[in-house]
Amino acid sequence: MLLILTGVTSAAGKDTVMRRLLEIFPQMERIVTVNTRPMRQGEIEGVDHYFRSKEHFADMLQANEFFEWKEFAGNFYGTPKSEIEKVLSGRVVIWRIDPIMALKMQVALTDFFGEDKGKEIWNHTLTIFLDAPNKQTLLQRMLRRGANEQEISARLEDVWNERNKVVGKFKNVIVNTDGRLEEAVERVTKLMSEFRPS
Repeated sequence: MLLILTGVTSAAGKDTVMRRLLEIFPQMERIVTVNTRPMRQGEIEGVDHYFRSKEHFADMLQANEFFEWKEFAGNFYGTPKSEIEKVLSGRVVIWRIDPIMALKMQVALTDFFGEDKGKEIWNHTLTIFLDAPNKQTLLQRMLRRGANEQEISARLEDVWNERNKVVGKFKNVIVNTDGRLEEAVERVTKLMSEFRPS
């Protein structure tokens, strides 16, 4: 199974929920992405992300090493092709990606793996959109991360506008309310247990 965890681009709690799921399901693996933003406190190289310079990212892009990539808020984010290959071995894999990519995933898998394999992977994919209860909650979460107010004001409107454009396109939406992490995780595990490949 491929579990795609997506949601508001920033501060929806995707990483927190993913870490909790990895604790509950030790057999679950994660797809580790590459990014050019600074490492946050508590993050571990090669576990949370691969942190690279913009120059290194450009070299990887030039060498066609990414399954997908995007630029957001002046930084680059991408998924190495080698990480996607984990799905082909039949393992349970969790992948945290942005909502635009999640909406394009079925086509992207087919383009990358071919019609048969792409369809097989898609049929074993569960996508969940993690949402914040409101814009004020997002603001508070971004402030707790240590971002400065100038950065936040520049990003908050973009993040919330993007959220409003895509949230209605997802079948499985879970609101991740502050102080109720376990409820969000329980809803994810319930969806996983009810999921049947198509």
